[in-house]
Amino acid sequence: MDNTLSGILKDVCMVLHLKETDVMSKVRTRDLVEARVIFSNIAREATYHNLTEIANTICRDHSSVVYYQKTHIDLLKYDTTYKRKLRECKAIIVPRKKMQEEKLRCLMDRVYYRNQFLSNRLQLLMEENKSLKETNKKTIDELNVLQKVFEQGLSREVVKKN
Repeated sequence: MDNTLSGILKDVCMVLHLKETDVMSKVRTRDLVEARVIFSNIAREATYHNLTEIANTICRDHSSVVYYQKTHIDLLKYDTTYKRKLRECKAIIVPRKKMQEEKLRCLMDRVYYRNQFLSNRLQLLMEENKSLKETNKKTIDELNVLQKVFEQGLSREVVKKN
C-alpha cells in the first residue's frame, strides 16, 4: 500500500481483520472504535494531513479525531490488547513511511546535485558566450577596417581611370 489516508485505513483494516465500510459506518462496537482510534493516531503521526481530512476518510468530523487522540492516550495506559493491535498496525505502516521519507531525501539530494551541476554548466556557458561576443566584436571591427580599406582602394582606382 502507501501512506495516503486511504492506504493507512486499508492497512489498519487488513491487520485488524475488518472491512473498511464497517470502520467508516456509524456502528460503535469496541473493535470498530479501536480501529478508528488506531487509524486516526497513525494518520496524525505518519502524514501531514489535517484533522478534517483524516476525519473525512472515516466519515467523521475533526472533533472525533481529537476525541480519538484522548481515547488513544487512555487506552495506552490500561489496555494491553489495544497496545498489541496498535503495535501490529504500526509495524506495517510506520516502516513504510520511513522508507518513503528516505526515498524523498534521496530524490531531494539528486535534485540538489543536479541543480548544482546545471548552475555550474550555466556559468561556464555564460563565460563562453561572453568570450564569443568579444571575438565576434573583434571580427566585426576587423571586417569594418577591411571594408574601409577596400572602399578606399576602389575609390583610388576610379580616380585613376578618370
